[in-house]
Amino acid sequence: MSFKGIARGKLIELDQSLPFSEGQRLNVSIEPLAHETGESQAQRILRVLREGPHVDPADVEAMMKVIEEARLPTRYDAVFHNEKA
Repeated sequence: MSFKGIARGKLIELDQSLPFSEGQRLNVSIEPLAHETGESQAQRILRVLREGPHVDPADVEAMMKVIEEARLPTRYDAVFHNEKA
């Protein structure tokens, strides 16, 4: 579930009511709205690219090996070449 609201000190004023009973304990995850961070889309992309995650080259090599081993052979003959019309 995702809700939008405004931070007011230790409180968050939501734009709409929550579908929970009064006093219900909740797990909350908070992040600023993308368009309100002051970053352009290009700046956000560059930040993510710089921050990582940075992958170990050995892990990349292992993944490429698994992908290569899982490939199915390519068939160049027609599937229905023996079929009669």
